Amino acid sequence: MRACHLLSALLTWSTAGACAGSALCAPEERTLWECPASKKTYALCASADLSANSGYLQYRTGAADRVEFTIPVAKRHPKGRFLYTNYWRFVRLTFENGAYAYEVEEQLVGPTTVRVTRAGKLASEFQCSNASRTLMSTDVMKLFDEAGVSAQ
Repeated sequence: MRACHLLSALLTWSTAGACAGSALCAPEERTLWECPASKKTYALCASADLSANSGYLQYRTGAADRVEFTIPVAKRHPKGRFLYTNYWRFVRLTFENGAYAYEVEEQLVGPTTVRVTRAGKLASEFQCSNASRTLMSTDVMKLFDEAGVSAQ
């Protein structure tokens, strides 16, 4: 009986994670991933209509309820801008902003790490202190696949 309750709670959490709000995502958006680290929060916000031909995905950085940085600035479809790769024990989301390359790597076991490089050299690296939403959820994987950002 306990196992059934635990399974039910886990299923509820994994499906709610892609729908619940974030301090950096608007109420009408889907928070796909959120990472508090140091004094900042990092999030992936998607439009409610993200699909193969519509919607947008943005990476945002901010403190408290204020967005300080957004990639891309314009709300554009993520195909060709973001790449989601699912490996055996981790997932990786990569994207670029000018000369900077971003990599969010989430381990099956262990911390989520965000790396920023410029010209192949490490510019910044940090770990999430307690990621509340995961890039490994079935809903997020399915959404990225449908939107065309998953590696084939």
